[in-house]
Amino acid sequence: MPTIPALSHPVTITAPASGNHITIRYDDASTQGVDIASGTYYVQADNSGTDLFEALETALETASNITLASTVFSSSQLVTLRTRGAKDVDLLTFNTTIILPYHFGFATSTATTTITVTPGTPDSTAVALYRPPSFWCPSTEDFDDLQTRKDVAVSQGADDGGGVDDIYTGHVTSAHWIPEVFGVLIRNTLASDANHVANVSGLSSNDTNAALDSWLVSYHALLGGARPTCRWTPDVGTMATYRSVKLGGVEMLGSIEGWIEETNDAPLFHDLRFTLAEA
Repeated sequence: MPTIPALSHPVTITAPASGNHITIRYDDASTQGVDIASGTYYVQADNSGTDLFEALETALETASNITLASTVFSSSQLVTLRTRGAKDVDLLTFNTTIILPYHFGFATSTATTTITVTPGTPDSTAVALYRPPSFWCPSTEDFDDLQTRKDVAVSQGADDGGGVDDIYTGHVTSAHWIPEVFGVLIRNTLASDANHVANVSGLSSNDTNAALDSWLVSYHALLGGARPTCRWTPDVGTMATYRSVKLGGVEMLGSIEGWIEETNDAPLFHDLRFTLAEA
């Protein structure tokens, strides 16, 4: 049965050179600093040790005035952050370029450094308006996800019809066919067009994070060494189930055209057909 998939690239967090990753301000104007543990994280929303949201929750709970931090990732791929404790939180300030509100979907630019929190009882709450940029969901079903093992065969023939054959272990690839993906989830230039935005349930106006071309730009920042390992989630309804993958070819790295099989005239829809290498 076809399901709606998602693709996440890693977010790597290192220790700050000085100070803290985040400064918490409470509604009495007092402050506390906290750090997110160094590591490689993904927008996985499964409360695992590599879940970016879980890492944020754990960091906030190290503050003496916060007893509980929690996140909810909605079906629209928007996160809601809640905290409760001895004091109400009213602002989170991100002090480094290592990790920012942008990475959680609270902004569409790395220029934003604060998250405004609404104090309340029992929870202080902040609701992201945008999708996290490292997480791309086409909001349309994948009708393929066909996995194929690919080995390399080397053969040397002989005059008598015999010969020597060698097989070199290769890898598994997965082919994906996702038809009729709305243009606003492919091209960020459509994020300000109300008609295109209205096609996707729960999508905020000007959410440039949601588009595949924006995801590629975010992914590009990780290049320059070993190709990053991404996570392919076949069904966004079951976020804890994923496969480790790498982008399948250089044509997919440079442009969304390497993912698109066909575009209709509007461009209302894009039909996607691409391959991932199973890591």
